[in-house]
Amino acid sequence: MHPIREVRMSFDAQQVEQQAAQYLSQGRVEEALKSYKSLLRKDPKSRRLRKTVADLSLKIGNKREAEQLMLAIAETDVKEKQFRMAIPIYRELIKMRQKDYEMHLEIAHCLIESNFETDALIHLKKAVEMTQRQKPEIAQEIQFRIVGMTPGELTERRTYAELLESANWSDKASDAWKEFAALNRKL
Repeated sequence: MHPIREVRMSFDAQQVEQQAAQYLSQGRVEEALKSYKSLLRKDPKSRRLRKTVADLSLKIGNKREAEQLMLAIAETDVKEKQFRMAIPIYRELIKMRQKDYEMHLEIAHCLIESNFETDALIHLKKAVEMTQRQKPEIAQEIQFRIVGMTPGELTERRTYAELLESANWSDKASDAWKEFAALNRKL
């Protein structure tokens, strides 16, 4: 009797990727996605493969999987201080999570770290808009950052004072209005 031999097929990543590309060219997205997922299992840290799997997942309507993968990519980029690489990922996530103020805060952080403060302010202001009614304490914190980034802007100081006032934080609101008035007199 012959011993039973286990036959193992070697995994040829290049061949699998070529097959996946061929599936894509034929419009067979689900088959391509399966191939890319097998590649990703062999190389789970590959940013390129994670992004490809996310894009294909989104293409077939699996928004949740795409979001999770993109979020993991962006978080890794931020952890590795690759802020500019994270920016387009956060832009895609914002399109997918239109009511998620945290995505605006994350992209603002990346934009600030990449010296794009003007763009960061746009996202910070959007986060204030999204939180001022339901989460005024968060809106105030964000607006305070905006005031710090734009020290001479009266409108931002006024908005900060109004946010404090609307939340009935009278002492802080009073101080903010005094600072607003002092700056207004200087200008």
